[in-house]
Amino acid sequence: AGKFSRGGFTVQYAVCASKPEDKKPDDAKDEDPRTDAEKLKDALRDVQVKHLEGLRKWATKDDHASLLSKLQGEFPGHLPLAQEELKAALELKAPGTGEEDAAWLG
Repeated sequence: AGKFSRGGFTVQYAVCASKPEDKKPDDAKDEDPRTDAEKLKDALRDVQVKHLEGLRKWATKDDHASLLSKLQGEFPGHLPLAQEELKAALELKAPGTGEEDAAWLG
């Protein structure tokens, strides 16, 4: 028995890197399309939402509810406001509720 040759082809190819393109300045990426007035309004909203977290106690529940309804009227689709409403509903049920609710909230 001898060796059998099946034939074949030799293939050669070259992979070349493309020429580097000029990078665009990063300033275009960092630009915020909002106006200064819109930025200020959003910053004030965020501070008021943060203040709501401090009002989420049984003693200040009425202040919390009034500020929350005011902010929801101004910013109806803002997710942190919806989250705050849910947290307040769970935490401000009544004084002296069971510890199982507090453990669930984490």
